[in-house]
Amino acid sequence: MSSNGPFPEVVVIVPVFNSLPYLEDLCESLSRQEYQGRKWVVFVDDGSSDGSVELLEEIQIEGFAKTVLVQRHRGLSFARNRGLAWIAEAKPDFSGYVMFLDSDDFLSRNALQAVCWEMKQNNLDQLFFGANVFFENEQLAKDFSSYSTYYERSGTYNGVFAGPEYMEECVRQGDFIPNACMQLLSYPFLEKHGIRFFEGIIHEDNLFTYTCLLCAERVAFLNKPLYQRRIRPNSIMTSHPLPENVVGYFRCGEQALLMAPQTSSLKKGQREAFFSIVGTWFSAAADYLTVLGEEGNRRALNILDARSELLYRQTVLARVVGRESASRFAENARTEGRSEGYEQARLELLQGKSFKIGRAITAIPRKLLGR
Repeated sequence: MSSNGPFPEVVVIVPVFNSLPYLEDLCESLSRQEYQGRKWVVFVDDGSSDGSVELLEEIQIEGFAKTVLVQRHRGLSFARNRGLAWIAEAKPDFSGYVMFLDSDDFLSRNALQAVCWEMKQNNLDQLFFGANVFFENEQLAKDFSSYSTYYERSGTYNGVFAGPEYMEECVRQGDFIPNACMQLLSYPFLEKHGIRFFEGIIHEDNLFTYTCLLCAERVAFLNKPLYQRRIRPNSIMTSHPLPENVVGYFRCGEQALLMAPQTSSLKKGQREAFFSIVGTWFSAAADYLTVLGEEGNRRALNILDARSELLYRQTVLARVVGRESASRFAENARTEGRSEGYEQARLELLQGKSFKIGRAITAIPRKLLGR
């Protein structure tokens, strides 16, 4: 391994877009990392206009080598992939670890020491870890109170899992948390399987994590809140719904279906777990579409080509239409005194093993719908 002595090298990739108010907190948190291996931070500025680049070029981060890349605005996935491409170009023999960090968040003290030690001790492809959530103001804490426990796990994940085993257990416990910043990844693992972020969408972490777990041989979870997640105004998590939300979740499902042949060798429960996640993405897209209405549907269709439109109509639109029909059926049943059978079917759905994970993934659009 590329290392100082026994300590593997780690590269932290940080996409930046107009993040000036938060960068000093982030950089200070990096300076507090006492991990003894060699540490790089690669900032990828994605077309900022607020002085972020100037600050990043000037600031010193104790213990880290630093690279600042600048590009026109192309989105989070492209910026992260640009950071991975930099590793391939600048460090062709790199065999260490990669971490992604959002520019408005930061790491707990000595988070790198904890995750790199765990990664090395267990020879992992992928390590998940916990997070602490904090709100930028009291109104956000009130409006988005569900986020205070959003990253907590219900299950305990002791030992090392194969990726599909971990996915099955996550779905069983309702714990599929796909945030890419709450993972440490083996760079050789990513290179071996050609894993990158799907570009041009939001919600890209879902597909990235899904792909990693489909391929990973050694996965673990470290139950420590090592990532500090900021809930702030005007982020993807707190902004009003857009057609891009619909398309992002739909694209995740679409791309996952293309990987379906890779699940053929999995055990039945593992395969069902992966498929249930795909279903929740289509459901999340349908939730957003319900909020956006016909105009949102028109704008989403304008983004899709003909092949994708066909699948979109069969998955996302069909869900919206089906829900409307179910709602009318329930209302008629209540009116005609036939609600018992409908209520029994509803209770069976609520007790299904994939329902809990679906509730977590669709939390934001359901809040907008008032469900």
